[in-house]
Amino acid sequence: YFKLAILEMSKTSKLTLNQIVLIYNYLINIIEDFIDTAQSNNIIDVAKNAKTTLKQYYPISNGLIYAISI
Repeated sequence: YFKLAILEMSKTSKLTLNQIVLIYNYLINIIEDFIDTAQSNNIIDVAKNAKTTLKQYYPISNGLIYAISI
C-alpha cells in the first residue's frame, strides 16, 4: 500500500488538500508502525530518515494548517 500511496501522489499535480494530507498521514503512520516493529537498527535508521524527509514536505502541503483546522 505504501507504493500505491506514493504513486497516487506523483501521478497528478491536481490532488486536493484533503487527499494530500490523508496520503502524508498514511505514509507517516506506516513508517512509524514499521519503526516500532523493525528489529534491525540500520533499517530503523533508514525508516526514521524517511519519516524526517516526509515531515519536511508535510508543512509545505499545508497539511499542518489543515490538521489544525479540523
